[in-house]
Amino acid sequence: AYENGVSGIWKRVPQSAQSLNQERLASDARGTEDALWGGLLNATFRPAPAHEIGVNFLYNRSGEKMARFQTGEWLAALPDEDVRYETRVLSFTEREIQSLQFRGKHVFAPLANLEVEWSAAFIASKQDEPDLRFFTNQYQVVDVGGVLTPDPDSYRIALSNYSAPTRYFRTLDENNRDLKLDLSIPFSQWSGLTSRIKFGGAYLDKNHTFRERRFELQQDMTAYQNDPDFFFSPENTGVLPIEFQTFPGFTRFGNYISEVSEQKNNYDGDQQIGAGYAMVELPITRRVKLVGGARIEATRLNVASQDTSLSAGRLNNNDWLPSSNIVYQVVDNMNLRLAY
Repeated sequence: AYENGVSGIWKRVPQSAQSLNQERLASDARGTEDALWGGLLNATFRPAPAHEIGVNFLYNRSGEKMARFQTGEWLAALPDEDVRYETRVLSFTEREIQSLQFRGKHVFAPLANLEVEWSAAFIASKQDEPDLRFFTNQYQVVDVGGVLTPDPDSYRIALSNYSAPTRYFRTLDENNRDLKLDLSIPFSQWSGLTSRIKFGGAYLDKNHTFRERRFELQQDMTAYQNDPDFFFSPENTGVLPIEFQTFPGFTRFGNYISEVSEQKNNYDGDQQIGAGYAMVELPITRRVKLVGGARIEATRLNVASQDTSLSAGRLNNNDWLPSSNIVYQVVDNMNLRLAY
């Protein structure tokens, strides 16, 4: 939390300018309240000396409440130097992640001492913003005895300069499945030095969903007069009380909620990455070792907006990734490595 912050934006406009121009400069105050809890569980089981199986479980959950207030000059939207703006943000954000991983390590002596390592992880994460609120207004300052003072009759909300008071409801969900398998076979090269052939594969499957609804508080016969409590009060919303109906039979309306959600802001995405590799660790001499191999990755990525008029984004890539290393042992505790 802080109270004496400064927030500003400067831009080089036009591009030929030799310096930055101030676009916005405001005092800034922010307060937060956080809560966090979680747990971790690890367990390992060894049914035989050459076999080990384990499981990991992780759970974290956090919540953050935030309030922020800024006020100052916004020359890009309000070019009159006597006009100031105020903007408020109220938010609550909840995050959650849970991860479950199974893993294993095995050595099969009858199969040329084949070593097998594997893992399977399942991860789910979520972010929820159930009521993110923005409220911006402006006012005029006047010179009173050499001091710039807000004019109490100048407070208003100008929708031509910024958005109406807005409330957002957002959710983000993501699920991952991550599978890996590595196999290693030791062997002796021509001079009896231990070498290894390694190969394996991996697969990642990810699904991502984002949803948002947005509501604006529109004004009909209601004017903002520097009193947020009255502006948002029930008697100032919807059909106004009879005392505000200046002409018999003529109904006056106050603030009302309008949904302005856009389908293009809601999207679904999925990604699949499949990979396989093979490599060898081969000592040429006692001091020189060659490590080389290749990996192939196939990536499929799709992102589709809920607005069906927009084309989905897609990637369909296959990549070969070769690698080679030569390691020279200069002395017992120093290596020289050349890699490509």
